[in-house]
Formats: sequence, structure tokens, C-alpha cells
Amino acid sequence: MSSSTLDIVIIAQNHLQNISWEVIEQLVLSPLEANVLLASYITVQKTNDKTISSIPFSLIQLYLQSNITEVRQNGIRLLDLYSIDYFETNIPLLVGILSENPYQDIVEKVISIISQVIESKPSTGNDAVERVVYPLIRKETFEGSHALIITFVEEKLKPFWNSGLTPRNLTKLLFSQYRDCQLLGYEILRNYAQSAQFTIPQIVALASHDLLAVRQWCWNYYKENLARVKYERDKSLAILDSKWDDTREFAFHYFSSQFEEQDWDPETLISITDSIRNDVENFGRELISKYFNDENGLEYLTKLSQHPSMNIQSLVTNYLTKYAGGKPEVIAGLEYYFRSVLTRVNKARVAKNRVFRFLETEALSSVESASIILPILDDISAQSTVQDKSTCIHILTSIKRTYPHLDMHLSIKN
Repeated sequence: MSSSTLDIVIIAQNHLQNISWEVIEQLVLSPLEANVLLASYITVQKTNDKTISSIPFSLIQLYLQSNITEVRQNGIRLLDLYSIDYFETNIPLLVGILSENPYQDIVEKVISIISQVIESKPSTGNDAVERVVYPLIRKETFEGSHALIITFVEEKLKPFWNSGLTPRNLTKLLFSQYRDCQLLGYEILRNYAQSAQFTIPQIVALASHDLLAVRQWCWNYYKENLARVKYERDKSLAILDSKWDDTREFAFHYFSSQFEEQDWDPETLISITDSIRNDVENFGRELISKYFNDENGLEYLTKLSQHPSMNIQSLVTNYLTKYAGGKPEVIAGLEYYFRSVLTRVNKARVAKNRVFRFLETEALSSVESASIILPILDDISAQSTVQDKSTCIHILTSIKRTYPHLDMHLSIKN
């Protein structure tokens, strides 16, 4: 304390409590440290004839955040005047200090008070543990603040992990930017008895966590909750898009071995092939090949025919003859697919050859099919490579000779 401040305190000690809050506010806002220190001493003095509840708590918080040690000490004196009963219903005030205060001595003091509150009224531990998560997902207020709070959570708040933390709280902790906080999150997750409260999207998110142990927890959840995974199948399949190879490998094996034919439908299988990841697309192809059946053949063929992937279009050609052969109405619905395959430059040669053979066979088998196929080949012949142009002309010539009355751009001379 400066000599001038000390002199004022000594001389006016019996009158400090009479100083108005307006004057104290001016002192607190003063740029002079001596004035702030004086304000804190006056506030302490005021408690001699007033209850602590008459002191604005926001003022105490300002003292606790001061860079002046004596001011902080006065803040602690004021904090000590509150009864434990008061904080039993005001845990958020303490956690607010814990979250924002940049001084270790203050944080340690607040942790001590919260511990006393919990001992006095254990149910307050639920509120405390839920709110203490937030300082851990923010930047440290001083070096080592996270470590202090983590120790507090592990040693004093463990009995309240299950009752006080929701999956949302826990997810935030697990995806904190700080590894020590993530590790705390995993420790809580490992002991968490409320896993059924996690949503499937939350669990899927954990399957892409940087910590292997967290990903493995997710895999085990899938294994132990097959009925739920099947019931929420479309959401559960999102695990296939994990950024981690090991999670995707787990998912491939899981869905291949745990799901049966009745657990799939064409729309879901086709949606898997829409993934931007080649391994997931290939997995979708494998499932479609495994479960492709006559009953849903037309749906598979029609929807897959519009898929941009060459691998998927090649798959479609494998089923063309079986499910579109002799069916002009199906062939008409596949026009986009035929044009897509045949206009690719230097790509999908196997698929192209299969489509050309299919179109030639079908065009020569019925005039209905020929009238659908002819304009497709007529257009393709005008924009394709030399090799494909020759193939188009060959097929068009055959069509014209079989059905002379059909019009085409190609002119055939004997």
C-alpha cells in the first residue's frame, strides 16, 4: 500500500464506511493504482456495518481481477464473508470467476470454495461439473489454468460426471482444441453410463476423432448397439465418410457382416455409391452386386444409370441385357445413361463397347427400340471420336437396312 493510501486509511478509518458508492465507483475507474487500492479498502471497511450481500458482487469480481496483489487480497477477504449457503444457489458466480480470472491464487481460492459448497450440498456438484466444462474449451487464462481445473474435475467432481454432464457437454470437451482437455473428455467418456443419450450423429462425429481411443469407443458402441444402428440406419451410415481409414475399414466390415439383405433397400445402397471417397463408392458397388435382385432390378438400373462415376456406369452395363433387354420403355428411360457413357473421351472403353453391343442388339430386335436408339446414335456419331463414329455408322447402317422407313441424318448409298 502506498504511503498516501495508508495515511487516508489510518486517518479516516472510522468514516470510510460512510463514503458513497458513487465515490467508490470513481476510484475504481481511476487510472491510478492507489485509487483502486483505496476503493478496495473502503469496500472492505463498509462490511463492518453492512451485510456482504449489500456489496455489489460485480465490484468484488473487479477486485479479484486486479493486477494489484493487495486489491486481489481484499477481494478474497470480501469473498470469504459470504456464507457457503449463499453459494449453494449461486454456483454460476464462482464458475464465472473460474472461467475469466487470470490469476492462479484466485482460481485456487474459488476451487476451494466450490469444493466446500459441494461438501455442504452434494447436489450442487451437477451444476458445477456442467459449467466447469466451458473454461476447458477456451484458451487458458494463465499458464496451467487448465491443469488446475482438470485436477479439480478428476478429484472432486467425478461422482457427478454421469448425473451432471450431458452428451453435448462431453462432446464439446472431447472436441476441445487442447489435448489435455480432450484426454479428460475421454476419461469421462470411458466411465460414462449415459451413452444411450448420445445421438447417432454425435457418435458418428466421435468416429472421426483424432484420438484412437475415442474412435475405438465409437466402434464398440456400434458393436454393442446393433438394433439401434439398424433402426437409425441412414444416420448410422454416415460413419462411412469418416476421415480416418481405420474407422472406414471398421464400418465396411461391420455393415458387411452385421447387416443382412432385409436390412437394405435400393435407395440406401445407391446412396452409398454417391460418396466422394473411392473406397466407399467401391463398397457400395460390392453391396449392390451382392443384393441386386429381379424385384428391384429396374430401380437399380434407372437410378445408377445417372451416376457420374465410370465404375458405377460399368456396373450398370453388367445388368443391361438382363433387366433392359426387350423392354423399349426401360431403354427410353436410360437415354441419359447411354449418352453419358458414349460421349466420354478416351474413357470407359469397356462400358462403351458393352453399350454399343447392347444398343445394336436391341435396335435390330424391334422397331420400337430402334426408334428410341436411332436418334441417340445419330447424335453421337456427329461428335464422337473416329473409332466410335465408325461404330455408330455401322450400327446405324444395320438399323436403316432393317427398318428403311426410319429417318436419320446418315445417308446410305448402295
